[in-house]
Amino acid sequence: MYEYTEWPHTYSNGFFFHYKDCRDEEEYNVSHMKDAIRVNPGDEAKNIVKTVEDLKLRGSHDVVCYCSVGYRSSDVAQKLTRFFKSDDSESRPPTCYNLEGSLFKWANERRPMVDNENQPTSFAHPYNAVFGKLLDSALRKYPT
Repeated sequence: MYEYTEWPHTYSNGFFFHYKDCRDEEEYNVSHMKDAIRVNPGDEAKNIVKTVEDLKLRGSHDVVCYCSVGYRSSDVAQKLTRFFKSDDSESRPPTCYNLEGSLFKWANERRPMVDNENQPTSFAHPYNAVFGKLLDSALRKYPT
C-alpha cells in the first residue's frame, strides 16, 4: 500500500502515476480524483490495461487504484500486478498500489476531488448504508 501526504502525479525520480477509479459510474460521477480513469472492477486485467495506452510504455508509470473503502480497488490492483508479472516484456512492469483508505479517507481528510463536470467538490457517493457510515455524513451525496 502507498499512503499519500499530497496529490502526487510524479515521483521525484520522474515516474508517473495513473489513477484508476474502481467504482460504478454513478459513484464516479459524484466525485473522483482529478485525472482518474474509471474502470470496471469486474473486468479482466487485459481490458483494464487498455483504458490507458501509456501503461504499455512501462518502466516509468505506476498505477494507483481506489474505490470507496479499498475492497474493489485491492482486487483490481492484484489483477493488474498478476497481469504485468505474466507479461514477457523486458522493461520494468508498473507497480500497482491500492490507495490506503480509498476515496472515503481522501474525502474525510478534505482532499481535492472533482465531479463529472470536472468541477471541485467535497462530496462522495456513500456506496451503501453500511459502508457509507465510514464517510463523514456532511460529505455523503447520492446522484439526483
